[in-house]
Amino acid sequence: MPQGVTLVPVNPRNADATLKLFDEEKINHIGTFRFPSDKLLAYAADKKDVSVHSTYPNRLFWFSFTKKGRLNFSVPERFALRKAIRTGTLHKASSRRGYKAAEQLFPALGDGALSEEHLSQLRKAFLDAPGTIVINRPVVVWAWGMTKEDLDFLKTLLPAAKFVTDLLKLPGTVDYKKEGIEEPEICFLSGDTSPQEDISFFSYYLNFEFLHIYGEEGKIWLRDYMATEDRKKRLAMAEELHFKTLINAEVIPMAANTYAAIVKKPWTFNYSRFYATNFVWRITRN
Repeated sequence: MPQGVTLVPVNPRNADATLKLFDEEKINHIGTFRFPSDKLLAYAADKKDVSVHSTYPNRLFWFSFTKKGRLNFSVPERFALRKAIRTGTLHKASSRRGYKAAEQLFPALGDGALSEEHLSQLRKAFLDAPGTIVINRPVVVWAWGMTKEDLDFLKTLLPAAKFVTDLLKLPGTVDYKKEGIEEPEICFLSGDTSPQEDISFFSYYLNFEFLHIYGEEGKIWLRDYMATEDRKKRLAMAEELHFKTLINAEVIPMAANTYAAIVKKPWTFNYSRFYATNFVWRITRN
């Protein structure tokens, strides 16, 4: 394992500059976070001196309606936006290496994944939604890291919206008045959504405005979950919470892809494909 680690700051929005540092051997490892995995995998594909790690597709891209957004947008409006935004943007995401369309928050074979009955109900609600919608009232949308092409498309659906692209915060964890930030109604974010019965996973996602419940109500749910000894009952609790979030169109899953990391040989990875965490002490030298 490494005996010393030097952290080199890079701009997460400039992948080419980071890869240039790697080519010049100014860095010899690029970790799993804040780097587009499709670029990393494409870069490493023909490099014989590079070790590659990639997870299962558990990095989810989604947009969610915050507490304010859930008040200001009806469920039919949310489903209509779900349909319009997915239809207008997913074809581009699906063409990228390692990306695929996602219809639920948790991986299909993971803990808390939707039952076939719940999936059928969700698909029917999606099909029944209007195919087009334009919201002309002013709203605030957090859209950090979004491409200009996708932003331009969103502006056709939300022409009166204010899009904030230079702020990376979690809704519900911000003192909006103190920080002088306008409270958003819609947020575009991404993250690892593969729970594997991980208490820290639920603690994190119940802490901000993501799942059907959050805040104090989320803490009560988590205490009940932790006190439930029967694993089948715990999984049923997670699946029900998952379903309520999606059937109310409170969070809209868009696409899922892998997390990836590279390191210069003779270093190699001993990482699990289930987790995105960058355990540098599990990098070993052959």
